[in-house]
Amino acid sequence: MTTTKILEFKRLGGAIHHNIRVPRKKEVTQFVSSERGNFRPTSNGRNSVLTVMIEPNSYFRKSGVSYNGRVRSSITYIDPRDVSSYLAAPSDLRTDDGRVMRSYGMFELDFRDFQNLELDVRNIRINMLASEVGVLSEQRQMRLWSLNPLNGLWYDEGEMSLVSSAEGMILTANVALVQTRRLLNIDDNMAVTFNCNHA
Repeated sequence: MTTTKILEFKRLGGAIHHNIRVPRKKEVTQFVSSERGNFRPTSNGRNSVLTVMIEPNSYFRKSGVSYNGRVRSSITYIDPRDVSSYLAAPSDLRTDDGRVMRSYGMFELDFRDFQNLELDVRNIRINMLASEVGVLSEQRQMRLWSLNPLNGLWYDEGEMSLVSSAEGMILTANVALVQTRRLLNIDDNMAVTFNCNHA
């Protein structure tokens, strides 16, 4: 799985060691672009609390042309309930304004055609069980964030709505993905300020 980290080094030089864990990418599944996608990614056999739904015919080539055909998908979920999974998170969770987020669920969406060319995806809905967040006041603060792999920073993609469903209360958001931001994270808007101290 692609991993983006911001590494710190001593200002005056000297030896420094970085141990970077790289999570294993989820296995590939195949389907037809005209089908409605309904994915429930899991981590290490735990029950899924996340649903990714994609409307039919929502796949596009880099040129912006609609893609019709078979799609290869891989959705890798970093589960904060699983310590080994969370420690291998492919990012430092730093936002563009210098704060550090937590994670109530992080996932990478990777969709490709049969020539292994990446596809942009639109009309995506993300649902997560609200019970995974905890108290109601925090549930009402949840937002969806996306990673820019070029600079390793996270950007706010908008709020998640708290709604009732057949499964109980869920947090839901709609998002249109672009090529450079395929890793998504769920957290509130209360990330703490990060101070970088150099030796």
